[in-house]
Amino acid sequence: MTKKYLIQLVLIIVFSASRLFAQAAEENRLITVKVHSSALEGNLLGDSPDRNVNIYLPPGYYDEENSEKQYPVIYLLHGYDADYDLWTSGKYWLGKGWSIADVSDYLIEDETIQPMIIVMPSAKNRYSGSWYINSKVTGGWEDFIAIDLIAEVDKNYRTIRSPSGRGITGHSMGGFGALWIGLNNPDEFGAIYAMSAAEPDLSNGFLELHKERMLKASTNDRTCLVRYT
Repeated sequence: MTKKYLIQLVLIIVFSASRLFAQAAEENRLITVKVHSSALEGNLLGDSPDRNVNIYLPPGYYDEENSEKQYPVIYLLHGYDADYDLWTSGKYWLGKGWSIADVSDYLIEDETIQPMIIVMPSAKNRYSGSWYINSKVTGGWEDFIAIDLIAEVDKNYRTIRSPSGRGITGHSMGGFGALWIGLNNPDEFGAIYAMSAAEPDLSNGFLELHKERMLKASTNDRTCLVRYT
């Protein structure tokens, strides 16, 4: 085999391998990782500080032309007695077997929503739910989300690293968590959406108590959008 043909063969192999790698990467846009949280270390329940997290990456994330693009991030919190994988198992979608990844792919390709990263952490503990609050007994679940998880996601993915590119939402216990964490951390989250939040009783002035934090989130030419359904 001449040197010329050997070089051509090597180039073909390299090109084919790169195409296969890109295809495999594009197909692997729903990733499960473990995130260590110093805020959960030493909790009295003995729950692991290493938490499973599902991360959805939008179509085109691995494309070369998007290699410098930064994406907004939604932190999606599950409810009581659920876990991080419920959003991708189809159980939250009226038994139709839909996954948040499939739905998001469709809406992005339809240009109904913009491409975004969705982060789905595990907050199920020995009590079946952490309620996303800091506790001397159960651990620092608020800090896990607002400090440790954000830092890990921003370090490893191409995110918009400011409140304008970061939102938090959840269902039931996760709806409460979205309100609690979002309003307690206006310097991290620019949008909050609570779905059927299990608590608190808004008629007792929960949002009134957080008015100062909401006003703080609305300074510096940015607005904290809060929605509750």
